[in-house]
Amino acid sequence: MTKDCKFLIHTLKQAAKIIDGSFQVMHKGSGSDLVTSYDFAVEKFITEQIRQNYDGFDIVSEEFNAEKLLTKNCFVIDPIDGTINFANGIPLWGIQAACIKNGKPVAAVIYLPMLDECYYADKSGAYLNDKPIKVLSKPMRNIIGAICDLEKSQLYMKILGEHYGCGRHLCAASISYAYLAAGKVQYFIAKFSKYNPWDYVPGEYICKQAGAYFIFQNGVRFLTSNKQFFEKIKKNIKNM
Repeated sequence: MTKDCKFLIHTLKQAAKIIDGSFQVMHKGSGSDLVTSYDFAVEKFITEQIRQNYDGFDIVSEEFNAEKLLTKNCFVIDPIDGTINFANGIPLWGIQAACIKNGKPVAAVIYLPMLDECYYADKSGAYLNDKPIKVLSKPMRNIIGAICDLEKSQLYMKILGEHYGCGRHLCAASISYAYLAAGKVQYFIAKFSKYNPWDYVPGEYICKQAGAYFIFQNGVRFLTSNKQFFEKIKKNIKNM
């Protein structure tokens, strides 16, 4: 395990210990976009640890550094991904972060505190609680996937066709990416803003290191474990 990966794992697990009691829930932007007092506290802790250990690295994060763009050497942080799940007592949420060096991700961690699952990746591969993981390919008729953002359902239906019904809305990108990397689902489709890299940078790196096929085109990010399915959906995305 690389030094960068060890740092992220330790830091995110320590950050999770902050979440130990009652919290405030606030609306951010649209009525369905929530933020809690723990989002701010966790991000502040992670940011402080980075600044103490990585001089000269930029930080791109959801709450305090959302206006920043990715740079050659930076960290990407989502303090609580799946805030709506978190705020409602649903355990499907995570803390995620990635380290970028020379313009490329070199380490990423998704920590799911309520499930005690730590997904991470570095140059050696992808892991869950220190055990190697790989995506799991299934025949197309048996595929199950994850879909992000109900507002884009019509778009995803057009791309996925008959396979749309096999998609599950888990309401947390961290969960969707982690489950794909570990073979629990066979695809993940999303259309994130390029200005919100904390949503996708950590999870995509982990999934790629776990062997997922990936395409980003026309704003759509699609990953899968099945090569035949990948070729089919890639064609649909390109023809949008």
